[in-house]
Amino acid sequence: MEKKCIYYSNIDTTRVILTIILVLYHAFAPYGKGWSNPINVDNTTYWWLAKFLYNGFLEGFVLISGFCYVLSCSKRPFRIIPKLKRLMLPSILWSTCWLLLFSNVSIDSPLFWYKAISGAGHLWFLPMLFCCFILQNYFIKKSSLKTFLGLILLSILPYPNMPLHLNDSFHYLVYFNAGILLYNKYDIFILRIERISIFKIISILILYYSYLIVSLYVKYNILEEITTSSLVLNALKVSTEHLLRMSQVFPMALLYFSFGIVCSKYIGKWGGIINSMAMLSFPIYILQEFILRFLYYRTCWCFKLGAQLYPWCGFLLTILIAYLLSLLLKQNKLTKLIIG
Repeated sequence: MEKKCIYYSNIDTTRVILTIILVLYHAFAPYGKGWSNPINVDNTTYWWLAKFLYNGFLEGFVLISGFCYVLSCSKRPFRIIPKLKRLMLPSILWSTCWLLLFSNVSIDSPLFWYKAISGAGHLWFLPMLFCCFILQNYFIKKSSLKTFLGLILLSILPYPNMPLHLNDSFHYLVYFNAGILLYNKYDIFILRIERISIFKIISILILYYSYLIVSLYVKYNILEEITTSSLVLNALKVSTEHLLRMSQVFPMALLYFSFGIVCSKYIGKWGGIINSMAMLSFPIYILQEFILRFLYYRTCWCFKLGAQLYPWCGFLLTILIAYLLSLLLKQNKLTKLIIG
């Protein structure tokens, strides 16, 4: 029981870190070309910041989902209905809202309901994660090093778009299984973290970020400039991009997980806030993009604050509003159901 409490404490801290990075990335998404820029001002520093932030946090969420999956299965068998309620119901409801607010697709169009069911905007992540649970429990079943290596190969292959973002789940399953393997080797992993010196940590971070800069340059200045009409060459290009992406994000996902473990030992009086934010991380994830898009595209917020300030202020205000709204929505049984 004590060991499981340690697990939950470490996961909670990691989840809070990832949630903060998620909101911070979306605040800078207009500069990283992920969203349209509301004031059409480019900033090279913010572009790099957005690209750095984008590395690893989604994979980190999937990794801890895999960890929690095997932890929950140690207590009770996997059940599909709770996952439908937890992931698919909020995804469909909030995707419908997202499409009505931010999309030009008509509600009468079959495309509208296809997007609503498969996940619109940032909500694509929920059906994708649901597919990871289903594929793991009913098809992969047991995780091992051989399975993990096979999933690496599966993840770099090119796929067409599929309902429920099943094609994306093939890319993310490797991180889901990484979480399972971390659970199985948790004591060894903790021991290695505790033994690593500050010098090695700094050296690893320098090497990783140096590689990240070079690989980002290769992706955006070399690979994206390659155009070909050959299906084979195009598939090879996509697989290379996927492999490059994995080499960028997998170390960062592990760093986030490790950082969460280390931070959980020193949170002290912040423990209550960390636990509260961890419990509300799911509704914060759902609400944060709605808030940011409203601030950026439906108000004069960006013009009044200016190009330098608006993403930072947007991040702080969004975190605060999303947290308070999540607290409020969790008080009612109905709203608690639709917020996850």
